[in-house]
Amino acid sequence: MDRQREIDRLGLSPRAVAEIAALVALSVVLSPLLSIPIGPFRAYPVQHLVNVLTAVRLGPGAAVLQAATASTLRLALGTGTIFAYPGSLFGAWLAGVLYRRFQHFVAAAFGEAIGTGFVGATVAYGLGRLIASREVALLGFVGPFLLSSVLGAAGGVVLLLALRRTGLLGGEKLSRFDAAPPPGADE
Repeated sequence: MDRQREIDRLGLSPRAVAEIAALVALSVVLSPLLSIPIGPFRAYPVQHLVNVLTAVRLGPGAAVLQAATASTLRLALGTGTIFAYPGSLFGAWLAGVLYRRFQHFVAAAFGEAIGTGFVGATVAYGLGRLIASREVALLGFVGPFLLSSVLGAAGGVVLLLALRRTGLLGGEKLSRFDAAPPPGADE
């Protein structure tokens, strides 16, 4: 019963919870197939695509929940590293915030790239300094994080445009924290 109270507190409908679970599964299954090993971590463009999709569909809170769950599962399965957390959480949140503010897919992609490529990379750098036995370079995180997030965010925009064009991107409200539907979508 405590889980149900937590879901109610977040304002997520059962449909939104199911959508988050499906997006987590999509990210966890597809990410290893398209991962790019770079130094002590892996870049996962699929995670950034899913972050943008979740941010647009469900808002920033749900995007962070999805990113944290996917990162935890990838870490538990051995297909991710501890850097998955800063590499996904900040971008997911900023994608949702910027989409809510500007209601444009590109704003969500920009939020993902900035949140991951700069904020997430800076936090990962600090984490790397804590756990590494030697000095790590900030640019060693920014470049790969930025590249991964830009590729994934661009893919997310392409997917969202295709979904909107085919009418599969609904504007139904799934959470009280939802971003507004994209321009032109019926409510």
